[in-house]
Amino acid sequence: MMVSRALLLLMLGLLPGCGRGGMASCEQDRRQAQAVLEKDKRVARISHEADQLALQGRPRQAADRIEADAKIPMDEAISAAKAWKPQTVWGAERAKDLLALTEQRRQRLTAYVTALRSEQLTKVVEQMELQRDLEKQALEVEKTLSAGPQTADACAILPDSTGQ
Repeated sequence: MMVSRALLLLMLGLLPGCGRGGMASCEQDRRQAQAVLEKDKRVARISHEADQLALQGRPRQAADRIEADAKIPMDEAISAAKAWKPQTVWGAERAKDLLALTEQRRQRLTAYVTALRSEQLTKVVEQMELQRDLEKQALEVEKTLSAGPQTADACAILPDSTGQ
């Protein structure tokens, strides 16, 4: 796991302007963001399994897999993203990214199930490509989380944060 220089300095409390409270709040925001991302990854795995079924010529089973197994984790991911109250500027940016990702995944999976049930190959392929694009977006979000805050200002406590 690569740790950015800024994150390392942040963890050591050496970034100017980033007091202990900001550092702890950024770390708490990072943990919250990671928890939301892990929930989204569960949905992504189910989507990938459905892709495999579709590629094997079993589109109805692929749709059934998504409908049966993705709804609860998808709802959990969206609920976690909505419930998260970030404490820092960096956390607020990540919260927006993750809410957008989880809501977009729900929309795309709904459209994917519709395409799978239609059994129209062009629609299925189009939706698979959109799923692939969404995975690229998820990887970018994960990369941003791994890099952590890049400036001391990113760890500024939000004015309406309770700091808890």
